[in-house]
Amino acid sequence: MAGAAKLDRSSAQRGFRPIERARTIPDEVADRIIMAIVYGEKLPGDRITEAEIATGMNVSRVPAREAMQKLALQGILEASELRGMRVADFTEERINELYEVRLAIEKVTFRHAMRRAADNPALLAPLEALVEEMNGIASNGDHIAVGQLDVEFHRTVAHIAQNKMAERIWEGLSQHLLIVFCREWIRAEDPPQEVKLHRELLELLRSGKEEDIDAILTAHVIGPHSLLLERWERPA
Repeated sequence: MAGAAKLDRSSAQRGFRPIERARTIPDEVADRIIMAIVYGEKLPGDRITEAEIATGMNVSRVPAREAMQKLALQGILEASELRGMRVADFTEERINELYEVRLAIEKVTFRHAMRRAADNPALLAPLEALVEEMNGIASNGDHIAVGQLDVEFHRTVAHIAQNKMAERIWEGLSQHLLIVFCREWIRAEDPPQEVKLHRELLELLRSGKEEDIDAILTAHVIGPHSLLLERWERPA
């Protein structure tokens, strides 16, 4: 009987393997709301309603509601005194908090990624491809696409690191970072210089010293912050 019980527990554990799922409609709706914020179609304080989303995206109110609830849990949408929700205001204090947490997490992910790349340099190939793609797009002036690649670069570092907890925390910040990164790139006076900074991060992982990570990352993360201190203005 003991052996049978042990077999049952093992079977139950196998039953809890992760289920691969395709992207859901609420996920897609949430991403489109994020991009509406990125493009300045929705500004901090603007109201968003289920009806507006359902009509504009041709979906029912159920996925609209689920997407809004997801973004509210992430802090990107906030409760409104009126019907619906409003876009959270990315104040200086909020961005400071975001960057403080991001910097702490990325010091961990870069350290682990550097150690793993020392044993297997091929792990850095995806980062090289992202920098090359970023360079091509930056020269064409597509700031939003470059901002998305910026997020993907740092997401890939977190994945290479294989510190699952750090990667999960970074992913929790990713939608906030996408909004902020894209606003940074829109204000960037010299996009190729920004691409150069990411190439320097890649070289740090490839042949740098672990004791240099803190200083280089601090300069990279905090450096462009001053571009964000003005309140966002709706594009003309």
